[in-house]
Amino acid sequence: MTNQTLHGNPVAAPDGIARLRAELDATNRRLRRLQRWSIGVTGVLLVIAASALLASAIDGRFGTAALAQSSPAPTKAAATVMTVNQLLVVDDQQRARAALGVIDGVGPALVLYDESGAGRTMYALDASGPMITMFDKNNKNRLRLNAADAVGPSLILRDANGKPRTVIGLANEKPSIQLLDAAGAMVWSPN
Repeated sequence: MTNQTLHGNPVAAPDGIARLRAELDATNRRLRRLQRWSIGVTGVLLVIAASALLASAIDGRFGTAALAQSSPAPTKAAATVMTVNQLLVVDDQQRARAALGVIDGVGPALVLYDESGAGRTMYALDASGPMITMFDKNNKNRLRLNAADAVGPSLILRDANGKPRTVIGLANEKPSIQLLDAAGAMVWSPN
């Protein structure tokens, strides 16, 4: 084989050129993949920044419970993160579909909204522990799943008026099931 040069460097031909081309192609593929990732990450950051700006511009559009408008002042250590009082996610028609913030009397919460703007699901952390609450179309609390630190986990099913009708729980490590009437009186319990 005769030696050829590539950019002034001796290269054995043709095996050396084929190997270099394969390495160059692989490097170009990695570079294109890195460029796509960079564009994707930049897009995600722009969406987060736009959502934060939109959330601060829209005031009081939370149907289930108003998210608190106050938060502690950012510290010097927090200067490297984005700090907002609330984050509002809207759909193509600018309707609130999700909100992340702090609800007075509850704590940090994520609220999901239906197309009409009614809060339908809330994931929250209150003083007693984490909870998931689901609301009907009339904004009535119909289901709550709690993991109360002091008492234990419970599942509460409520009627159309928001009154508890079925309570399943584990209170102080003892299981319980209660079926209640509309007035709240116990109708059945296996205990």
